[in-house]
Amino acid sequence: MADTGEPGPTVTADGPLDAAERAFLRAEFASVRALLQRFRDEFGAPDADDDAVRYAVLRAALAARVGNWPEAVRRCPDVFLGLASTGVVHALAVSALRRLAEEGGRHADSDTAALAIVLWAYLLDEEDPDDFRALLTERRGAPVPDEVWEDARSHLLGRITDLLHALDVRGGRDVLAAWETAWEAERDVGAVFLSGAGLDGLIPLGEAARHLVHHGRHLDLLDAYTARHPDPATWTADSPDHRACADTLARALAERGRDRVQAGEWSEALADFSTAARLGRTLGAGDRAAVLRAGKNVGRGRNGYGYSLITRIHGLELAHALLPEDGSLAAELATVLVRQAGKVFDSDPRQSRSRFARALVVSPDGRDARSGLDDHLRADLRRELDGEQPQEKIRAEAVRDLLRRDPDCAPARRWLRDRNAEWPWPPRPAGIWQRHGLPCAM
Repeated sequence: MADTGEPGPTVTADGPLDAAERAFLRAEFASVRALLQRFRDEFGAPDADDDAVRYAVLRAALAARVGNWPEAVRRCPDVFLGLASTGVVHALAVSALRRLAEEGGRHADSDTAALAIVLWAYLLDEEDPDDFRALLTERRGAPVPDEVWEDARSHLLGRITDLLHALDVRGGRDVLAAWETAWEAERDVGAVFLSGAGLDGLIPLGEAARHLVHHGRHLDLLDAYTARHPDPATWTADSPDHRACADTLARALAERGRDRVQAGEWSEALADFSTAARLGRTLGAGDRAAVLRAGKNVGRGRNGYGYSLITRIHGLELAHALLPEDGSLAAELATVLVRQAGKVFDSDPRQSRSRFARALVVSPDGRDARSGLDDHLRADLRRELDGEQPQEKIRAEAVRDLLRRDPDCAPARRWLRDRNAEWPWPPRPAGIWQRHGLPCAM
């Protein structure tokens, strides 16, 4: 160039990288190493994005060839793979898949699985298949027809999915930690990062849960989550153990709750909606309609058989807590509470009192509940006046309240008189008993 007066060619980083990629595809691996070393000697560490990606993928592919999978995973980027040679990416992807499959997955590890998932999701991306399809066209020597491409792509996707599923079964991973779930999520939203695999699996727990629900697998999510946390009563939105999945769990529970209402599983449905609410879900119109339907039917057997008052009370309590403004649920709950309280009035006075008191909270104007509590107080007054132990400690204010409602209650008047307690009103006018010099009737 100096002799002709022309400027010499500009030496760039693309030259060694282009040559290294071509050498790799020709399986001239010693040349690849030499070219990459030349690149480092002349240009140092790559700083431009495209150079860095191309260099990293070549180094990862060389490491995979000699079985150095930790190095391959560390070197390979999980973004901008389109900047690298598709042929080199494909070679690395094939090696990773073979590594997972060899000897029935005995050597399979999560890092290699993540690498295979990231690479194959990129190569088989339905929205951007041009590079891989062009590579196949080049190697085939003819265009790949659409139907051939779709059949081959579908077949390969299925084989990868089947392999990952088999490895999950062998490794005892549930759907939240499954490599198959990570593979599906990576193809959807790019959820896998080679440097981000943690204790939860290849993708974060919350991401796995969202993927499952988004694809209609809410039952799979709930089965796996319940196996991990067997007591749904402890699932709360502010708990560190459940915060990551709270919103998704609540959605899954509401979906299962609606399914259970359709199946007539009233108690189970109400339990699901209750847990969903505790996880922070605000019930929508469909949820509310399902809760109301379950509340109206819970504890009632079909054709009038199998009626369970206790089950009905428990179910109505859940429904009332979910829809406190619904007057029909409140009224029905108060009614069944009073009914149960009356049934155990003599056999279990403590439960009876508790049921009457709860009914009065639910429906403050409930006369039957108030009357039931008054009857318990009258019985205790008679016991104490007869020298027996009352079922519950008697309070003077409660006795005064009883007298306000029932001024003629002789046991209440006598109990207050015996304790020199203040009466809640002026003395009653003298009646026929006093006019004849007889003691006041008690």
